[in-house]
Amino acid sequence: MCSTATCYTRVICQSDVPVFIPSTAHVLVEGKNVSIYTPSSSHVVFKPDDSESRIRRKPRSPEVPEEGIVVIYAADMRKFNEWVQVVITDNMKVYCEGGSSVYFSPNSTATVYQLLKNVV
Repeated sequence: MCSTATCYTRVICQSDVPVFIPSTAHVLVEGKNVSIYTPSSSHVVFKPDDSESRIRRKPRSPEVPEEGIVVIYAADMRKFNEWVQVVITDNMKVYCEGGSSVYFSPNSTATVYQLLKNVV
């Protein structure tokens, strides 16, 4: 699902198929049991009072599938003072390109796998 407003475009993902998100998009995790694969160059944001049991971090080597993955293509809207937000729902597996920004809603649960090198 995609919606557009004055300063942003929002893409809501609901899929059993893994999703690859480019660095030009902001990622908002609203679901539970989400797996995020992101390089250390990505900006991962959650409130300091979030419990470690809700958002876990683990190191991992990149194993991005070569097929059976949805790739979201989005123009770099920053030059127009706009942005693209990708909303992640329950039980999804997400691969982020280096430089992505990943945010967590208060009720989300996730495991963040810090990749040892950039994904591209």
